[in-house]
Amino acid sequence: TYGDWSSDVCSSDLMEKMRDELALEKYHRRRSEERETELRMILHKVALHVTAILDAMKGLANAN
Repeated sequence: TYGDWSSDVCSSDLMEKMRDELALEKYHRRRSEERETELRMILHKVALHVTAILDAMKGLANAN
């Protein structure tokens, strides 16, 4: 019941647990976004290299 010591403790514990879970979820979401950004940068670099290789191959084919 309201004002009962045990219910106050439980409510406090639940709020702390929820706060911790939300903080952990936010941390994982941020890390996931950082990894996604990192992967996008890597893929962009790979695409640039592939384009350069294909251009060089076209140049060799045209030279023959």
